[in-house]
Amino acid sequence: MRSLGLAGYLFGGLDRPGLRVLAERCLRASGSDCRACVAICPAAALRLGPAGSREAPQTEVTRCTDCGLCAATCPSGAIAGVGVPPGALTREAERQSSSLNVVCGPARVERPRNEGNVDFPVSCLAELHPETVVATALALKPRSTLALVQGQCSQCPGAQQERVNVVVQESLDLLQRLDNGGRRVLLARAPAHAPDDQPQGAGESGTAARRGWACALG
Repeated sequence: MRSLGLAGYLFGGLDRPGLRVLAERCLRASGSDCRACVAICPAAALRLGPAGSREAPQTEVTRCTDCGLCAATCPSGAIAGVGVPPGALTREAERQSSSLNVVCGPARVERPRNEGNVDFPVSCLAELHPETVVATALALKPRSTLALVQGQCSQCPGAQQERVNVVVQESLDLLQRLDNGGRRVLLARAPAHAPDDQPQGAGESGTAARRGWACALG
């Protein structure tokens, strides 16, 4: 869909992520001992200064995998250059108006290609905010499905899978409280030999459905 991949789409063709910390927004500058972004980064792409330092975390851009966990976790919005801008997904949903698949990096590799799939690539589903997921679902036509397609991520750090679970559950809870027009949010797996025209779990009792993550609301 996008020949340059996620980095090319977001950063005009750069071949590596543009991770940066906006020091003026970082809570550490005001005396906080917050280290949420450093603690959750699976690639050690963020590091704190010497003991007692109140400086914003420093970045190791070459280590960054663009998973977006740091940006999703930061309580003050001080992380930039990674993940998907919130408006990008909703604009894609408005253009398509029908069902949309948000597909993580591993799933893009594992999932059979099919011209009928409308896929939006992200590095990791953990980078999404529940509000972004719901806004994207609501931008689709009524009774459409927003599928969050996950690869066989046995090698992903536990923090990423835990964050994906939180994103999906909070998205479902929020969508259920709104006038959703029968729109659904679905977490689906993308096995190597899944049917080309349907993500696993859509319309069947797959893993996502058993966990209560696949449901029509409204």
